[in-house]
Amino acid sequence: MLAKRIVKMFFSNKEYPFAMLINIAIVLALFVMFLGDQAANNMEFLLGFELEGAESIVIGVVFGGLLGIICTSACLGALQIIVEDWEKAAKDFHVSPVSRAAISRGYLGGSIAIGIMTTLAGVILCLVYMAIMGGGIPTIAAMAKLVITVVLSSTATTTFLYFIIVCINSPHRFNSFSNIFGILIGFLMGVYVPIVMFPDFLQLLVRLFPLAHSASMFRSLLADDKLAVLFQGAEPGSLELFRNAFGLTFDFGTFTSDFMMSAVYLAISTVVFYVLSVIIVKKRVTHE
Repeated sequence: MLAKRIVKMFFSNKEYPFAMLINIAIVLALFVMFLGDQAANNMEFLLGFELEGAESIVIGVVFGGLLGIICTSACLGALQIIVEDWEKAAKDFHVSPVSRAAISRGYLGGSIAIGIMTTLAGVILCLVYMAIMGGGIPTIAAMAKLVITVVLSSTATTTFLYFIIVCINSPHRFNSFSNIFGILIGFLMGVYVPIVMFPDFLQLLVRLFPLAHSASMFRSLLADDKLAVLFQGAEPGSLELFRNAFGLTFDFGTFTSDFMMSAVYLAISTVVFYVLSVIIVKKRVTHE
């Protein structure tokens, strides 16, 4: 019931879905205006040669990161309702016979549903744009993986952000956090600047950041099938350099993550942050 309440509140209040649509429009506008050209220039700079037919790769790489941003923004917007409840209905929930864990599941379920719906809308727009620009459409198998990635990303993102929110435990601090996090997320996902351009300690932070793996999975699905063809005849190691530089994979010394490993990482982070959140909520009598 609580999950349905969150979804109904989100879509009945025109401000929430309108803000999400504006966010998707801004993301698409950023790509059209400068992110696409910037990514193409970064590719040539890092590889040291011009990559013929790179337009479809640029679209896949950039849109993969932007889908990660859309997912994060949607989940963060949905969780705004929780913060509002802290000031209004939280005490009513906590004196009810419903357990704290059930309350957390209700909040998370509603936020995950909103994240899935919004991110799927972003995926559809992305695929339409790719088709219009001649980038082709992913295979049926890739489409199925896209849906799985949307669900897993929305779940992992919601539990991570919910953990942050219950730790902050203040509407005012939450607003400050969301403003700062909204600015940083594009960098943490390697959307605005290739990850390889960061200092070593920041590169490690990005690789460990769970939500960066969400963007990595989207990039892999949207660009991987074209990479092998475009890099035929390129210097040895160029493909691996490209994949690591633009966040399709993450290097951990001698180990390199892939789509499946990122999926497992997101699943583990989901369980960890959910358990931690429930523990914190159970110990808290009421929100301040």
